[in-house]
Amino acid sequence: MTPLAPRLLAGYRDSLRSDLGWVGNAVADSVMNAPKLSFNTIRQPLRTAGAAGALAASIYRTIRPVTRTGSPLMKGRTLVRRLGVLDVPMPRRREAAHRSGAAPNDAFVAGVAGGLRRYHDKHGVGGFDLHLTMPISLRTDDDGIGGNRITLMRFDVPAGITNPARRISSIHECTDRVRKEESSPYTPACST
Repeated sequence: MTPLAPRLLAGYRDSLRSDLGWVGNAVADSVMNAPKLSFNTIRQPLRTAGAAGALAASIYRTIRPVTRTGSPLMKGRTLVRRLGVLDVPMPRRREAAHRSGAAPNDAFVAGVAGGLRRYHDKHGVGGFDLHLTMPISLRTDDDGIGGNRITLMRFDVPAGITNPARRISSIHECTDRVRKEESSPYTPACST
């Protein structure tokens, strides 16, 4: 094994620990629901198998390891994070989102993706996907007034779309799909 391999594996340790805890919670919840599942399997075997398959696919999409960069220019990434701040006036972002039938957060992500697209164009690299982790609300109508209940979800959005309105709409479709993932109730939630 080369000296580089242990460093690469060490970077995934925290992520793996979090994912294993998440899977453990899902298994514990499954055990609690086993009697209901057994009853449904006997009454409606095809429907229950289909629902179990859909949940398994959703869990895979949620915790799948990211083994490749979305861009050939971003190969030297590490788990080190940096924060940069750019002030974009909310009224302009809200208007762009509204015209595209999306949320202001979708317009924000589309702006970041558009900036990355320009950077890649400058370096002669075409379309790519942007891997991101984004807070997703888990609030329901049954939750009390005030506060938030969120989870972090990883997913890809297209960054190579040149038309800003199309990029916002496409990102809105991605975030909407992630919000509806069947696995989201089983992800670690944070209340604020």
